[in-house]
Amino acid sequence: MSIFCIDTLPGYYSLEGMSSPLPCLPGTFQNSSKQSFCLESEPGFFVNNYSSATQEPCQPGFFQKWTNTTSCKSADPGYYTEDVNSSISQIPCSVGHFNSQRSQIECQEAEPGYFVNSSASYNQFQCSPGYYQPNFGSTYCIPAPLNSYVLKPGSSDYIPCSHGGKTSKNISTQSLDCFYDSDNDGISDFQDKLKYLDGQSLTLSHIILSVVLSIIVILFCDDIIIMFKDVKEDDDDESE
Repeated sequence: MSIFCIDTLPGYYSLEGMSSPLPCLPGTFQNSSKQSFCLESEPGFFVNNYSSATQEPCQPGFFQKWTNTTSCKSADPGYYTEDVNSSISQIPCSVGHFNSQRSQIECQEAEPGYFVNSSASYNQFQCSPGYYQPNFGSTYCIPAPLNSYVLKPGSSDYIPCSHGGKTSKNISTQSLDCFYDSDNDGISDFQDKLKYLDGQSLTLSHIILSVVLSIIVILFCDDIIIMFKDVKEDDDDESE
């Protein structure tokens, strides 16, 4: 007959009067001997085996906020964990950043031609035609300035109108929006009948030219009438 008891080992526990120890269940552990209970795994840790003497930390890219757990959760798309063990939570990607994969330890910057304007985003978004973005990590797109256009979605730069062409507004989306205005009067050469006159003096020049032409026409017509009368009078004299 035994006159002494045997110590329980780490990973096990026993209660009074027991003839054999009990293993700690998954989600619990015991790192000391001679114990009558097991410890629950802490947030940021897990235990997935029986008779465990230790709890295991969640690896980077994984987290666990609860106690007494058998596994860690992977960070969701749009989130990440710090590059350390034992994370208890996932962190949302900040604006200008995104994450399309699980179990990541960092988020990616939005690429040129793209933007991210909300946190916890699992995707980046293309700039629309008429807009561009040359930088990484942007939260918005830039309108194409005057005298330029942006043709394709996801553009990192705008395209100036060729040969000094102009546009009537910003956010132009095609080269056909460009027009040419030789006299800077705001009227395209295609529509401007006096496209080589200075736009600032166009109205005055037009008036002066019209007046001069009218005077010439009037004087010329008067001369023709006088000549016609003289010829007619000569004809009448000869016939008498």
